[in-house]
Parts: sequence; C-alpha cells; structure tokens
Amino acid sequence: MVQGAPARSEVARVLSLLTPYDCGMPLKRIGTRYDGGYLIPDDLAGIEASFSPGVAETLGFDLEIARTGIPTHLADASVPQPANMAPNMSFTDAFIGAENSAPFITMDAWVGKFSSGSGDLLLQMDIEGAEYDVISAIEPTMLERFRIIVIEFHGLDRILDPDFHRELDSALSKLNRNHVPCHFHPNNAAPYFQLFGQTLPQVFEVTYIRRDRRKDDSMAVAPLPHPLDEPNVADIPNPAVSNFWAMT
Repeated sequence: MVQGAPARSEVARVLSLLTPYDCGMPLKRIGTRYDGGYLIPDDLAGIEASFSPGVAETLGFDLEIARTGIPTHLADASVPQPANMAPNMSFTDAFIGAENSAPFITMDAWVGKFSSGSGDLLLQMDIEGAEYDVISAIEPTMLERFRIIVIEFHGLDRILDPDFHRELDSALSKLNRNHVPCHFHPNNAAPYFQLFGQTLPQVFEVTYIRRDRRKDDSMAVAPLPHPLDEPNVADIPNPAVSNFWAMT
C-alpha cells in the first residue's frame, strides 16, 4: 500500500464521478475504427467550432467533424502541421497547458483566438497526461462553453498515490459541475490493473455532455459496452472492465 494512500471510501467517491449516464439521445461514432474513433451524443447542430489539442497520425475524428461544416482547430507542438487538413481547419504549433509561455498556450487563450463569442463548442482532448493541468487552468466560463467534451485520461493506476488522487478528484469534480459523463470507454492499448478486486484501465476515454443539453433527467446508468464500441487495439486482449464506478 502506498504511504498516505487515500481510504477505499475516498477512492470509491472519486471513481463514482466517472459513472456514465444515459443522456436521452443516441450516441454516434465519429472517426476511424479502433483507436481514433469516439462516441459522442448526436447533438452537433449549432456548435460553433471544435477544438482538438493533441494531434494523432490520423485525423479521422477531426476531419469528420470538419466535413460537417464545423470549423476545427488543432494544436500540438510535437508534430508538424498535418498535410491533409480540410479548408476549415487550423493548426497551432503549441502545446495546450496551464500558462501562456512558449511552447505552451492556455485553453482560454487558444479558444479565444478563434472563437471569442459565447457560442457552444466541442472539445476532443488527448494530450498524454497533461489533461489534468489543462483542466485545472481552464476558466469555468470557458469550460461551460463546451457542449460536448471527449477526454482521454491517463494514469488511473496511480489512484492510490495521494498527489494523483487529489489531481484526479479536482479534475473530475470540475468537469462534473456543469457536465455529465454519457459514455466511458477503456483503452486497451495500456495494460489493465487490479484494484480492490476490480479490473480497471490505466487509460480511458470519457464523453461528457453539458447538463442543459441532456434529454433524459432520470440519471439512468448508461449500458456498457455500447454497440458502437470497438477496442483501441484490435490484436491484443481486451478484457471486460467492471462497473468500478459503483465500488463501495
């Protein structure tokens, strides 16, 4: 046991923040098969722009969003500008981070550059563990502009580390103030681990919808896996993940 590790009850409380709820509308898969595809609510009409920090080798999700007519903005300082961007896409050579100091730019500054109004936005973020700093730094009013949020979280196997536990708790609590998880997807590219007799993923993707957009107020837990779910990596084992968010 890690010295100073949080009690099981505290771990259970934080994990309960990942409970996915039925949002009362169908989910659709956007992007490529396997890794690079995400499930989001079928609620894109009226979204002003999409922001996607962390650029992968393929732009399946971002290209598909752009082709719906939604301007789509990418940011990453670790890769060159992709060659196959659609005309309504932009690329910023920077990391999204907690402060405006090159090569970093905050989410607020980046979004403000392209969408300074108050319209609804879409966020898809996979930044390899930096998501916690970004969520901590983003202004609540900016966060609330995102109607739909898809985030890949990393490092859940460190949940018994006191510092990481606080970091995860802070990020999930902030997200859950005005948003609700509507889909949870374990990423089998990283090994799973055991905690209190449960199988958990180190890396996982969560889709959030802003609370005012939900069509179902029953807070019924969403059934998982979803019929459109696919493993991130097709040729390695994909063990079933229990509903660990219901841990007591």
